[in-house]
Amino acid sequence: MVHAALACGLPEADLEAARAGQASLPDVVWGQLGRVRRWLLVVDNADEPHELGPAGEPVADYRGWIRPYGRGLLVVTSRDGSEQT
Repeated sequence: MVHAALACGLPEADLEAARAGQASLPDVVWGQLGRVRRWLLVVDNADEPHELGPAGEPVADYRGWIRPYGRGLLVVTSRDGSEQT
């Protein structure tokens, strides 16, 4: 997703700030994806939902890598059939 955000114009300085802990990397990436149109991201085999967001938070809190907004299309596939997920 970082590569997609860079391809959509994410400034390297913003990425480096997030990597240095000055901002949330998912927030920076989704902020950039919210500024551009017509992108498609596919997250395939997201079978470990706890790896998609901050520790201890459900995916449905939308603070990690899976979020319901943007100006493109996000497709997520998973074999996790848990109702809690």
